[in-house]
Amino acid sequence: IVLVGGLLLLIFRFLAQVFPTTLPLSPIALRWIAKPNAPRALLATLFVLTLLGGAWISATGLGSVPHVNDEAAYLFQAKIFAEGKLAADVPADAEFFAHEHVLQSEGRWFSKYPPLFSLLMVPWVWIGVPWMTNPLLAALTGFLIFKITQLLTDWRWGVVAWLLALTSPFFMMMAGSMMAHMTAAFLITASIYFTLRGLRDDETRWAILAGLCLGAAILARPYTALLAVSAPLFLIATHAIHRDQLRAGLRFALTVALCVVPFVAAYLGWNQLNAPPESSGLNLYTAYHANDIVGFGPDKGSGWWVSWGDWGHTPAKGLRSVTRFVENSSHHFLGWPGRFSLGLIVAAFFWGRRRAVFWGFIALTAALMIGHWAYWAAFHTGYGARYWFSAAPVLLVLSAIGLREALDLRCVPSDVLPQRVATGHLLGIALVGLFIASNFSNYFPTQIRELAEYGGVTNLLKREMREREIDRSLVFVWTEGVIYNEGFFLNDPFMKDGSIFAIDLGERNAELLRRYPDRPAYRWTRGRQLIPLRGVPGSPAVAESRPDTMDLH
Repeated sequence: IVLVGGLLLLIFRFLAQVFPTTLPLSPIALRWIAKPNAPRALLATLFVLTLLGGAWISATGLGSVPHVNDEAAYLFQAKIFAEGKLAADVPADAEFFAHEHVLQSEGRWFSKYPPLFSLLMVPWVWIGVPWMTNPLLAALTGFLIFKITQLLTDWRWGVVAWLLALTSPFFMMMAGSMMAHMTAAFLITASIYFTLRGLRDDETRWAILAGLCLGAAILARPYTALLAVSAPLFLIATHAIHRDQLRAGLRFALTVALCVVPFVAAYLGWNQLNAPPESSGLNLYTAYHANDIVGFGPDKGSGWWVSWGDWGHTPAKGLRSVTRFVENSSHHFLGWPGRFSLGLIVAAFFWGRRRAVFWGFIALTAALMIGHWAYWAAFHTGYGARYWFSAAPVLLVLSAIGLREALDLRCVPSDVLPQRVATGHLLGIALVGLFIASNFSNYFPTQIRELAEYGGVTNLLKREMREREIDRSLVFVWTEGVIYNEGFFLNDPFMKDGSIFAIDLGERNAELLRRYPDRPAYRWTRGRQLIPLRGVPGSPAVAESRPDTMDLH
């Protein structure tokens, strides 16, 4: 990746040297470039494009349903919050309604995840489009990417950074998901922006905002937030040392820390409220599964997946996870051919090698890499290298700055902007255009096509129920244990409205049929067919085992 980044830099510099002839800029381009501030219409357009792009991926690509077990758990909890409750009652015959990452404890039914993302979904649940949560957060994050880049260079390169985000498969597919990673990325990016503003302006209000955002991230993804402390801490420390203002730096850091404390208390309180009696109450992840913990050893992650070798997690397995994530990101980050997706970040090194902000962004990325090297679950790349996603916004900032460095363009005051542009620079920009065209003609469409059955889950059951106008029925859904469930997320947690979707337990289905004698019953088979169940509860037609049809998962 470093070699490819160096090659990209050499190509741009070569074009600038070989084609030095300049061409005049058009009057329209000059008027736009000469503006001292970004046109509001342009920013509004980028915001709307990001919002609509994420919504299109969610509605069209993913079918507006959760595809990963985590997403289903978040949506389930959001439906509970939407009713003004913290948990639902565990239904009778609870085994039919078991699901990955959802706890059934002491008669309470709830998700193991921290509450913030599900809370943010609530307004969208009320209007029937919970999948719109992340598109809005992505648009807000895009604006922060613009603001940080503008702070470090100027508004023109801020626009470039936002455009890179808008064309990034990694960023936009996370925008279409129902994962909490976009929430964490937005809050962590906001905390970095406010830290940079606070250090520049020496105003306490920015430290307060930075602390509030960093604290809120704990209620979205606590481990990610813990690792993300590295960025503002590094920026504050280097600024204080460089300016010989240790007391001011300490005051800024303490202000941030004090604003984080209430969120730590809220996180611990949430866990204590929901923890089963036999657990410590500090971490609902371990309440759901005792081996879901960070570190190395035969017990770490035991009982989930054997990535290779024996149960447990080792440094070698962690290194393989890091390698897989880097390999994925070298293509998925920008969707550029070869391994050029991360090349611009390498070019940014020549801008930032003596700048604390560059190393602060690298510190955040390194902290997420090292932290998840020690986490057993980080070996799979759902929606890309998602455990590192909170670093994606600042890496997009560095990519825009890297492009500026590669083209050998410098930010200058608008009143002395050049009237002409070198042919070599235009060729470099054209090369970037070719990379983006390759992404949209080749890489991105391939990724979009895979989304329909992403995670082994589709929206076919939801669509079938809607098209056949089936309501208030009982549907037995084929699953593999507590995963690949295409009906769970359609349930009302309180079993009041709509149909009931239960795990197909074969002969045991008769138990649930007797509990709901007035509901029409169906079976959603392994081959994704919705079959009516004939007869009465207990008859052979009802109690037969699941059909052995083709496995489409």
